Amino acid sequence: MKPLESILIAVLGAVVLFNPTQASIGGSCKVPSASISGTCQNTTNTACCDGYYTSNYCPNDATAVKCCTSFEPCTGARGVCVDKRYVGCYTAFLNDKCPGSSNVKCCPGTAYFWDGTTTCKIGH
Repeated sequence: MKPLESILIAVLGAVVLFNPTQASIGGSCKVPSASISGTCQNTTNTACCDGYYTSNYCPNDATAVKCCTSFEPCTGARGVCVDKRYVGCYTAFLNDKCPGSSNVKCCPGTAYFWDGTTTCKIGH
């Protein structure tokens, strides 16, 4: 292979691998399986108070950078849909008001994170 051909192949390979839609910190990200969008945030120094973190949707960044997506509003009730495995609710959860798994429930009051490290409360 000639040197010029090697350079051309290397440049074309780099262009194919580069994807400008992949987000960086503060940039937009999308979780296709849930049809929701968010922003890429560093989980070590930023709380995702508007929702929850999802891994692998900010691929150009370090492991600590994840997609922060917003909670969905409940259907037919005031509140937000949360995964009760990770988020608590100061009032009783409501059933059948949110799409998703059986762990996703409507919190009609103020929700909070179980991990004890996040100090923000989720509005309703």
